[in-house]
Amino acid sequence: MITQVKRIPQASGDWGEDGHLQITDVYRVHTSGRVDVLDILSDSRIPKRYTFHPEVDAALCMRVAPTRTGRGNRLWDVTCSYTTDWRNNIENPLLRPADITWRDAEHLVGALYDLDGKPFVSTSGELLEDAQIETPGEIATIVKNVDGMPSWYGASRNAVNSHGVWIDGSFYEAGMCRIKSRQLSGWKAENDISYRTLTLEIHIRKIGWQAAMLNRGFYELVSTTETEGETTTVTVARKRILVDGRPAVEPQLLDVDGKVIEFLDSEGNPVEGAHQKVIEAVRHFRVRPTFDFSQLPLT
Repeated sequence: MITQVKRIPQASGDWGEDGHLQITDVYRVHTSGRVDVLDILSDSRIPKRYTFHPEVDAALCMRVAPTRTGRGNRLWDVTCSYTTDWRNNIENPLLRPADITWRDAEHLVGALYDLDGKPFVSTSGELLEDAQIETPGEIATIVKNVDGMPSWYGASRNAVNSHGVWIDGSFYEAGMCRIKSRQLSGWKAENDISYRTLTLEIHIRKIGWQAAMLNRGFYELVSTTETEGETTTVTVARKRILVDGRPAVEPQLLDVDGKVIEFLDSEGNPVEGAHQKVIEAVRHFRVRPTFDFSQLPLT
């Protein structure tokens, strides 16, 4: 039985002439009885091949070598060799981690309100033309070898992440990531292993990818209450919105209850909280399919 595993961190480390870092860690293993190499390698405290170094994220473990150093088979040293030059050194192409690259992007979107949360309306509350602005975003390109056509491939087309997802160490909330394009290569072979190369282009936008629109219209909802004896009846009906006594010729902003939002009172003073009502009433529509990004090979 293995009783103790103690890591001797970075027993050696060196920058090679090629500019890549080589690290050797040693794990001292104590046992209470006879064990074999398989017992040592199976212990959860011993690093596994093709896992990253606990302190140097870019270094991958290429070799794990247990050596018996004590009498009675009770003391072992496990040498773990890491390198930052690993992409072409993993014999099995399917075990190579995903290659992720990033670039900036800009997206032209319709803005519902400004940075202060105020909708684009005139001083009298009339809705101005929709403002089109460029918003910053990011594009992650992910390249990963796979063992065939992924079962999720069809469902992922133009999809938005249904849940929060981690990509290359950064977390993104649901709805922020969209699969813009996918590419799956033909069959390849390396070291007698067949595989295909999957390329995903994921566009990331903090304001999300589903549609959001201001709540506006030519009609508002008006409720009337009638009481007869102990019975009270509330009737809700649509009523044409009037502006200066005439039917509105432009759609008017409505609150969450479908009532027209007044921006100025009878004396021409701004109505407090009117802008917040606009934000609360923004309508959200699902225009793109959602997909669980945990199925994607992002590591």
